[in-house]
Amino acid sequence: MTIAARRRDEQGRADRPRPGRGGRHEAAQATAEMPDILQALCEEHRYQLRVFKLLEKQVAMLNLRKEPDYGVMHGVMRYMTNYPDRFHHPKEDLVFRKLVQRDPASDADVNRLLDEHVQILEKGAELLALIDRCRVDPKRADTFVLRKSAHKYIGHLRRHMDVEELRVFPRAQRVLHSEDWAEIDSSMGPILDPVFGETVADEFRTLRAEDYFLMTGARRFAAPSSWVEAAAAIESVSALLAGATTAGADLSRHNRAALGRNAAFLRELLGAGQCDRRVGVVRKACKQNVRMARGVIRQLSDVWTEAFKAARRPYQAKRAHAAK
Repeated sequence: MTIAARRRDEQGRADRPRPGRGGRHEAAQATAEMPDILQALCEEHRYQLRVFKLLEKQVAMLNLRKEPDYGVMHGVMRYMTNYPDRFHHPKEDLVFRKLVQRDPASDADVNRLLDEHVQILEKGAELLALIDRCRVDPKRADTFVLRKSAHKYIGHLRRHMDVEELRVFPRAQRVLHSEDWAEIDSSMGPILDPVFGETVADEFRTLRAEDYFLMTGARRFAAPSSWVEAAAAIESVSALLAGATTAGADLSRHNRAALGRNAAFLRELLGAGQCDRRVGVVRKACKQNVRMARGVIRQLSDVWTEAFKAARRPYQAKRAHAAK
């Protein structure tokens, strides 16, 4: 079945209720004039954004110094590296190359997106490997690197999708001819989504269940706006308090370590007989204290950066709730 035929079949079932569809029916109506191929690609973007929410939920646990569900994180990146990287991006590449043939002025944008597809493939594999290392030995997991890598990966993908949907897809819609779309359609194989398709692959059943809860449970138990505002304030203050607690603990550890090292330097200084040896001990003590001070400043900066991000997050969720 071609992409176009599959889209027509889906539109024939558009009014049938399906769990977790959210606003996809309304989005499909809003883009009814788009070619079937672009509609399918945009819908696949919505799927990717949904699994990103699952990944961000687990990263938020790391931000609060709590252990995440590494199984969910693994499932998200298994999906990203086994479906979008292998099938979604190559389908986009077909559209992009045909676009350059019709509109050579789009060459710069297209080449950048093609290069990013290669980078996304590499970064996705790296993030999956990092998650698996943390999953095998959570106690030795480098959560700082994991948080930074996950945030960077998600941010990169979102910017990439924005360029595609806001600049390149509309240009392709304007300049490509019906025979171009037919040629692209015939080159695309019938690939079924392993998470959001009619049949869910066994390894992704947990991921589909998590997505279902996020898409339906949150709406079913949505709180009044006043409750959301109060909960946002409480969560924001809790995040700042958690940051203050962590910063205080880090500073206390630094002070204890600094006192211990300086006590050792003092004993060494008292035992140094010659003047030049004493000068050397003092210089070494100064350098060590400078290094330790720089280290704790960086550490406290990271703690407060994450705390303020966590404090802003509830209000971002509150604005999303108000927009519904």
